[in-house]
Amino acid sequence: MRHMLSADRQADWRALGELWQRHVSPLAGGLWLRALGLIHLGEVEYQQQLRRCLNDEALQRELRIAGALICLYALPVSRIAELTTNRFHRDGQGLAYLTFERHPVLLPPKLARLIEDQITHRSTTNSLNRELCASDRYLLPGTVPGSPCDGDTLTKQLREKGLPVRAARNTAMIEAVTSLPPIVVADLLGLHPATVDRWANHANDSWASYLAARQNAGSGPVLV
Repeated sequence: MRHMLSADRQADWRALGELWQRHVSPLAGGLWLRALGLIHLGEVEYQQQLRRCLNDEALQRELRIAGALICLYALPVSRIAELTTNRFHRDGQGLAYLTFERHPVLLPPKLARLIEDQITHRSTTNSLNRELCASDRYLLPGTVPGSPCDGDTLTKQLREKGLPVRAARNTAMIEAVTSLPPIVVADLLGLHPATVDRWANHANDSWASYLAARQNAGSGPVLV
């Protein structure tokens, strides 16, 4: 989740993330999710789904944006459907941000370009919808002018394209609470702190169980 931080915080979290990925994430991430009894994606599946969303031009642009927002920021479909175009902006250095709640969140370049293309050339929006509420149009508009896309329909379309929503969001949430302090995750994503704390506590409990199992098995130290 270090992609959510502003540029001046990137270096510290990049170093931490590299350490995490090298020594912990490939094994522990899946154990956490299995311990929680959650539907989730494996590391390879997760990366493949994200790459499809960012790079596969055969997919509808709206689905690519929604899928990437789920994989990168663990946003529920209902929140994605309510996003408006005025929540996107670029700063003086050309970096792109999307505001989910109160604070702008840094976007990777490919996702930023997808969102810019969507704002400029929205394929599902008719002329009447474009004229309504021009300053805060829905990023993913629905078929009814001035309304957002339907969340259930969007979920179904993602699933039909092999992009499971629930599994991807669960995986992204674990990535978030194990990469950033829970209060930061709650603030950036606009989630209730208690919700994020529950995720973090589950992850910590499962991690403690994993460490105990490793020690009991006498399999040597775990690098962290």
